Amino acid sequence: MTSIFSLNVVRYSYSHRYLEYKVYEESWGYADSLEGAEKLMHQVIKAHDYDLFCFYIREEPVNRLRCEKFENVYGELSERVYDANGKLLDSRGVCYEFNGREPDAIRFKPGDLVEVYNGNGKVYLGFVMEVPSSKESVDNIRGSNRSKENKGCGLDYSDDQYMIKTNDTFDHAHINSLYVFKPHFKIPKPTYERLKRQYRNYIKNYVKEWFHHPPLEWEEDWMRNHGMDKDGNIFI
Repeated sequence: MTSIFSLNVVRYSYSHRYLEYKVYEESWGYADSLEGAEKLMHQVIKAHDYDLFCFYIREEPVNRLRCEKFENVYGELSERVYDANGKLLDSRGVCYEFNGREPDAIRFKPGDLVEVYNGNGKVYLGFVMEVPSSKESVDNIRGSNRSKENKGCGLDYSDDQYMIKTNDTFDHAHINSLYVFKPHFKIPKPTYERLKRQYRNYIKNYVKEWFHHPPLEWEEDWMRNHGMDKDGNIFI
């Protein structure tokens, strides 16, 4: 299969003030190999090291209308995200089935305050509620829900996401793993404390509204992973 590698650069626009700031993404060029695209990336770093947010290198099939090995793929075969210095942060192959992530490939945990790039010119803060499925959990789904004749688990690459709490209501967003980052700038203490209070209030109400009393075993695991004891007290 013949493919090309596109280099996209995400750069800061105007001020970088939280809770939200603007960026813009530009297509910078193409290469016939990953190494060639990374070489182009480092050329950009030398010329524009003052306003870089991140880089994306996306592998695309030359035949954009049909890709026999990857069903329903009209765009990327793989995607990689790099920081402003060209360090690889995360990567993912795009295929029909999502097989889960190794534990060390899940970069964040519930309760982490992160930046989210929405892919449309905005970066904002949010708390991680759920992380992408691990290989172990996907294997459990596959083993319990599917027969030997049908080994699929019903998950595809779009399931490789973090669930992010975006404000102090029950609103949330499901974000592509490669679009979640550690905060690039220092968060003012009053802002952080306000967001933390909102997060704590959110998970307390979430447990009160939806969980059993007393909680089931998986609910206790969820609470523990989110910094709560089985009585719903928060210890983070």
